[in-house]
Amino acid sequence: MRRLLALAMLWLPAVAAAQQLEPLLRQEMDAAATIPGQAVQMRITLLVPTWMPEPPVFPGFEAPNVMTRLPEGAAGPTSETIDGETWSGVTRAYRLIPMQPGRFTIPPGEIVVTWADPETTAPRVTRMTTEAITVVGALPEGAEGLDPFIAAGALTLEQSLEGDPDTLEIGGAVTRQVTARIEGTSALVVPPLIPAGDQPGLAAYAKEPVVEETDDRGALSGQRRESVTYVPEAGGRFTLAPIRLDWFNLQTGRIETAELPAVDLAVAGAPAGSAPATDRRALLLRLGAAALGLAVLGLVVWRLRRPVAAWIAAVRARRHASEAYAYRRVRAALSRHDPPAVLAALPLWSARLPPADGPEEERLTAALGRLGAARYGQAPAPSGADWAEARAALAGARHARLAAQRAPQAVLPPLNPAPGRG
Repeated sequence: MRRLLALAMLWLPAVAAAQQLEPLLRQEMDAAATIPGQAVQMRITLLVPTWMPEPPVFPGFEAPNVMTRLPEGAAGPTSETIDGETWSGVTRAYRLIPMQPGRFTIPPGEIVVTWADPETTAPRVTRMTTEAITVVGALPEGAEGLDPFIAAGALTLEQSLEGDPDTLEIGGAVTRQVTARIEGTSALVVPPLIPAGDQPGLAAYAKEPVVEETDDRGALSGQRRESVTYVPEAGGRFTLAPIRLDWFNLQTGRIETAELPAVDLAVAGAPAGSAPATDRRALLLRLGAAALGLAVLGLVVWRLRRPVAAWIAAVRARRHASEAYAYRRVRAALSRHDPPAVLAALPLWSARLPPADGPEEERLTAALGRLGAARYGQAPAPSGADWAEARAALAGARHARLAAQRAPQAVLPPLNPAPGRG
């Protein structure tokens, strides 16, 4: 008995050690809160007691209003000594960037690990689940009034004009291009720059904004470029509004402003809303011609009202008498999940397109029977899949009936064939 107990005491640690030989997942955050537009780092370490014949599959770690980045060089192999044994694996450092103030949660994700079995070296697949991640975008003191909130190491605005704003003519064009360059964060935080500023007599044609980003070992920067072409439709003076962008300087801890001046356009020609003097007699002649034309048109409409009404009624009657109209009524009733309407419309359609023997008819009968049993019997309420099956069965039965209707009819031989000559 004592010998058995001694053997058990030696065997149990070995079993426990064998049971612990499973992949190890470690998830670490360097901070939980950051300024919107700035990153916190999350490190994922994955270790196995042997090796990985295939790279692990990681989730995307995505959530609304949070930008997730895996910078170049942020992933690589690693190893660690655990209980005197060397475990190998990989590590990844993600950058999580809240794009606006608030508290955001990235839900748990699944990691698929393929690793070698310690005893047989055969590939084993283990699925592991990460923990939910909470990221907080917190406004720095003094920046609560910024809307939108932009925090950066540097932000500049530039503008250029294509065309002379002082010598424009009606139908000419001038293009305003504005570029915002930003450092220390993503260019995605830069809002639209050029205001719409609709002005009578000045048409505006905007191009799609171009946003470019640069990631230099985790240091983000980029630019947003907008371009609008203005075409005068009338003479006068127009003003393209100035551009002002307030932002929080991460280096100085102060709010700064990037500005661009307004642009004045001078267009030769008559201003919008003005019209040349019109000859009174010509105006009266045009008004008289218009009145005469309206009177003739009214007379024609009066004379044709009854024939047109009869034609419209005939067209409507033909449409209502068609098989396609009856089919649409049945399908619409099935789409509305309306059994009484199905029962009312189905006989009308069957009368205009008689059934054809075959599996499609049996399928339609079975699908409608299930709906009827649920509506008028003791069966449970039909699901969306039951209604979808009924619509599919209806379409298949219609196809089979139309094919049978178009098929040529067999010609019967004469009842009393003439005797052969011989």
